[in-house]
Amino acid sequence: MSSARVAGKWRAVALYTFLTLLLAYPLSLRPDRIAWANDPDGQLVMWLLAWDSHAFITNPLSIFDANTFYPERRTLAYQENLIGSAFFAAPILWITGNPVLAANFVSLLACVLCGLGAYVLARRVGIGETGALLSGVVFAFSPPRFLRFPQTHLAVVQWIPFTLASLHSYLESGQRRDLLLALAFFTLQVMSSGHAGVFLVVAIAVMLSYRAVLGEPLLLAKRVRDVGVAGVLLLVPAVLFMVPYRINQTEMGLRRSLGSWDTPLESFFASPTRVVMFIQSMITDRNINGAATAWLFPGFLPLALTLAAILGGATAILRTRARPRPAEAIRLHAVASERAYRLPIGMFALTAVAWLLTSASLIVLKAGDGLASESVADGSVVRTGFITVGETGLYNFGMTADELSRLTIDNLTIIDHGRLRPDAPRTGSIPLEAGSHRVLVESMDRRGSPPLQWTWALGRDNEDYRIVPQWVLSRRPVSHSTAVTARLVAGLRLTSLIASAAAALWGSWIFILSRRDAWTAWGAPFRSDPTALYFLLTAASVALALGPPYGLWQYVYWLPGFNFIRGSSRFMVLGLLGIAILAGIGFERLAALLKPGKRTVAAGIAVALMAAEFAAQPFSTPYQFEIPAADRWVAQQPKPFVVAELPSAGGYERFQTMYMLHSMAHWQKTIHGYGGIRPYVHSVLYEELDRFPDGRSLDHLTALGVTYLIIHTDMYPPEQWAGVSDRLASFADQLTLEYSDSVSKVYTLRRSRFATRFE
Repeated sequence: MSSARVAGKWRAVALYTFLTLLLAYPLSLRPDRIAWANDPDGQLVMWLLAWDSHAFITNPLSIFDANTFYPERRTLAYQENLIGSAFFAAPILWITGNPVLAANFVSLLACVLCGLGAYVLARRVGIGETGALLSGVVFAFSPPRFLRFPQTHLAVVQWIPFTLASLHSYLESGQRRDLLLALAFFTLQVMSSGHAGVFLVVAIAVMLSYRAVLGEPLLLAKRVRDVGVAGVLLLVPAVLFMVPYRINQTEMGLRRSLGSWDTPLESFFASPTRVVMFIQSMITDRNINGAATAWLFPGFLPLALTLAAILGGATAILRTRARPRPAEAIRLHAVASERAYRLPIGMFALTAVAWLLTSASLIVLKAGDGLASESVADGSVVRTGFITVGETGLYNFGMTADELSRLTIDNLTIIDHGRLRPDAPRTGSIPLEAGSHRVLVESMDRRGSPPLQWTWALGRDNEDYRIVPQWVLSRRPVSHSTAVTARLVAGLRLTSLIASAAAALWGSWIFILSRRDAWTAWGAPFRSDPTALYFLLTAASVALALGPPYGLWQYVYWLPGFNFIRGSSRFMVLGLLGIAILAGIGFERLAALLKPGKRTVAAGIAVALMAAEFAAQPFSTPYQFEIPAADRWVAQQPKPFVVAELPSAGGYERFQTMYMLHSMAHWQKTIHGYGGIRPYVHSVLYEELDRFPDGRSLDHLTALGVTYLIIHTDMYPPEQWAGVSDRLASFADQLTLEYSDSVSKVYTLRRSRFATRFE
């Protein structure tokens, strides 16, 4: 590597370090006692990094058996594991014991590495140094990624551009070293963030597909030899990291639903930065940020440079097409007349017409489009519409929800299971005549709980409950025959779409095989031109992030890896990388119009304008981490033991993550936990602890094997603590006071002869 290249990277590191300190101010100057936000997600990140660092030096082979959600196993795989990021956080935690500093350091370092990674990728695809510097600025500091700062699993995507840069080098040079580097970066990214691992798979798939379509030689035998034993060993950690997640999904029956597919269009124009909000106020009176669910707007200047890149790329393609080509070159306008293409072209035309007709028919029928959904102020979700039944009879319904579920049909309440009626049944029956009936479904979908399942069965089949199918649910009353017709039309629509795609692939494959040499020669300059590739990557990311009814998420959410992602809007983190590369290309095209001496000045102005546009400071939430004296006392007791802490407040996440941080004093098992999954037994337990102490909650804690019960008296409202204190005295046969101070008490639990075993 030339000294100029090395010097360029150091300049990039210096620039991104300065911008990180500037745009994250004042957190960047006091990272040991300021947090981006004091919320459960931030506390979860602190605990994750601390647990990983603890496991590194105690029992690394059992790192996924975290101390939370006792007695469950593999609980680290209930959320992102952040093990790859813990490599950087561990030394800080071992030396200072400060999880706030460790978490902030990981996210601040990610800003610098994301900028450097985008810079390296931009240089690798042929962008000049000034344009590459701008690419790094966009990827590191534009809101779709930078404002994910506290969501470490979405902030640490720095290994994606390094992987793509190495893969570009391998495809261009064929050197095995570059492929092994790509595999190493891939594994490091999977270990750092499962979300980013999925993003990287999408990016690699787009790159390889793009190059293959343009005639990239497959060379499968060479690729396999280049991977070799070393490449397989590099991939082993990534594969092993997927195993506990897969086991948890299988054992707990987890399925990703379309409930996370809710990205409104406003999100793509939303940003809390001062410049964007000012311009928004000049353009419209509409509260765009208020209607958004994520900050996905990359900025005006990056989009302007991206547009310059796209227009320049389109111009270059038109110029290439205008050049005379030899007779043996590809004859794009003659292929339709050749016999080999008649069948796939005819099949494609027929199925495309079928897809258009079935799509139009569904619009006309307006059946099977599901219930209308609306979130209300108390956090519940209300679904309204109509259910169509085909025969008269007694219908049994069953519902599940973590906290609340209510089903009303034809203004009659069938199921009413809520906080005020915790023991109410979650099943109910109603006689229905054939036809359409008004339905209202209310549920409280707590984060981490299984999604609501609505089941039904006819009276004679009341032991065989099934999920209520989508095709019987509509937003307007329809007849059963219309619902059945809509179901058939929807099936034909999907079939025609698959057939159209198959016909297109068939014809493309015939085309490529018949003109492989000419096609390869024609596509060579486009394979090395990054404009079209990163435009496609951006388009694919936007399509995945786009909300209903047009987004691609509805077709892929169930796939392995994709079913790990909670919200489709997160794909714009990957889309931002495409925009960053295009912005660098656009700047290079515009800078080519300037004299060499003025290009550096223009780059400096562009960096300053971007920094001003991305600014959203200050990020200043004071956070002082301190473990209570009661937890420190428990840490001195003989091990092993199991801990529970109170109050519970219905399992509210802030209490769970706070108690997880408390467990850092001893790292023994605790019943508390927070993540993308919450076991059903813990949902029940947390609700029972709201009534603590009573016979049921104490029996459940005892049956689970809880040793120490830590009660934080200062966290109870005075009037509530008075009642709790009185009830504690009535259970002296099960509770023994072991420790007490002005703000807490510690009890040990003894098994009562009346205790029941909770399964």
